[in-house]
Amino acid sequence: MTFAAPTQATSDRETVPAAAGAALSAYVLVTIGSCLRGDILLLLGVPLTAAGCLVAWFAARGTGPASEWPAEWLALSLSALAAVGLAAPAVDDSQPWFTITTRAYFALAIVLVGVFAGSGSIGRRRTTFALAAGAVALQFAAPFGIHTQVDLWSWTQTATLALLHGVHPYTVRAPDLQHGGFDFGSAPTLYPYMPLTLVAAAAPVAWLGDYRFGVACCLPITILLFRRAGRALAVADAQLDLLTLALVLHPLAAALTGTGYLEPLLVVTATAFVVFAASARRNRIGEATAFLLLPALKQYVIAPLLLYAAMRGRPRAIAAGIAVAAATVLPFAFWQWRPTMDGILFFVRTPLRFRADSDSLAALVFALTGLESPPSIAIAAQFIVAAAVYRPLRDRGLEGLLLASALSLLGSFLAAPQAFTNYYSFAGALLLLSALAAAGRRRPA
Repeated sequence: MTFAAPTQATSDRETVPAAAGAALSAYVLVTIGSCLRGDILLLLGVPLTAAGCLVAWFAARGTGPASEWPAEWLALSLSALAAVGLAAPAVDDSQPWFTITTRAYFALAIVLVGVFAGSGSIGRRRTTFALAAGAVALQFAAPFGIHTQVDLWSWTQTATLALLHGVHPYTVRAPDLQHGGFDFGSAPTLYPYMPLTLVAAAAPVAWLGDYRFGVACCLPITILLFRRAGRALAVADAQLDLLTLALVLHPLAAALTGTGYLEPLLVVTATAFVVFAASARRNRIGEATAFLLLPALKQYVIAPLLLYAAMRGRPRAIAAGIAVAAATVLPFAFWQWRPTMDGILFFVRTPLRFRADSDSLAALVFALTGLESPPSIAIAAQFIVAAAVYRPLRDRGLEGLLLASALSLLGSFLAAPQAFTNYYSFAGALLLLSALAAAGRRRPA
């Protein structure tokens, strides 16, 4: 079956389907809330993040607005993302030129979002390209502009260098860049993340000396995949440009890359999954492999796997995906079993301690009552939310799976003893991909 390209009339529609509008609004609220810091985090940030989760919940339950959302209103709401990026405090140890450049980008973005909202198709396309190009430039400037002191960077860089020198990466110890001056809520004694993150970091470290350049590559690749998926789903041009703007205007995207967080690897992998799932001839093995690589990158992606198996999975495709995901772990396990398993399961054996500066309802409850929530509540919340949204979303195809996955993770993060912008950036990306699928006029097989 073939599908004709959108006409000019359909490309310039002034409304967005209700499901897509709700998912996009949830993304904006979650992103803004999770990017706020300091004294307003508990006062405004956590409530906004929770409100975004609530909007997504109502959309999943089918109790939100049934009418289509005005595209102009949604476009102008993106200016709030740019405003947060403009007002966000500079990352510790960032270079003045990087802070000035970042603020200049978001100041210009506020103006260009207004131009986007009032333009025709050509103006929208040019505005989208300009803001996407600027966001990509900030990504590659971030490793130069931010001298990170986060333990994640130290561990990933040290373990990757060990791997490149033929030393088992789970047998080395990274230096404490803070010299004990900051409590991250955990004290790893070995690399506590998945081996695939080190494989992904190896080439950038070997060629450029820092894995953050590899993380910076994720945004341009994600943009290309995102737009390819949109065309495969026959999303109207105006709506695809609108959703692309939401993707590139994340207020702290460059800061996350400069700090060394790994969630952009998850985002590009999830977007690749949507490309496979949205193709006219559905690539079941490709989509299963991409989805099953998510927990091979970060251990907290648990319930979405069960949702995928129940809502879209096929035994042969799932088996192939499991084989590929296992292949990212087994070589390290065969090399040295014990340290590999100790690293992968580190946060199971030594759960993250509670942090009062977390962007979570758990932190808000602590501020009000002094009660700390145990880590087990976050794990339970992920499965409880997944079970609650399964029935209403199981028949909504790709959009339903992505929305259910986002909600399960949001429920987990809001209940967690620790949850920060990097976590929510992935859950937000799933919301945005759900909006893309909901905006599509062609439904995947």
